[in-house]
Amino acid sequence: MKRIKNNKYSKNRNKRLLKRRFEVYHINEFNTSKLNCYTEKENGNLKVTYKNSKDEEKEKSLHLILTYKMSSNRIGCINRDTNAVKNMRKITAYLLDHKERPKKFTQNKILQLV
Repeated sequence: MKRIKNNKYSKNRNKRLLKRRFEVYHINEFNTSKLNCYTEKENGNLKVTYKNSKDEEKEKSLHLILTYKMSSNRIGCINRDTNAVKNMRKITAYLLDHKERPKKFTQNKILQLV
């Protein structure tokens, strides 16, 4: 029996099978983890202060956890992947209703003539 794990064609085959019965959308992940899913403003990385072995205080930035300012002026934390998934759900809902992507999640490519 063949192992599916190492089969490079299984991914494309599954896409084709899905395409036969459903309408398939490919989502460009531009700004999905960068913009907050609630406020649609840019998030920042969580900064943690700690003491090293020489008792010096250092600050470390955590890329996985994002911080944002909530409407009650408190600071909220959200996982980067969770935020991206919520934004992708927002993109698909908007795409199904309006037949285009939201402006904040579109990539504006400016072509320059050389």
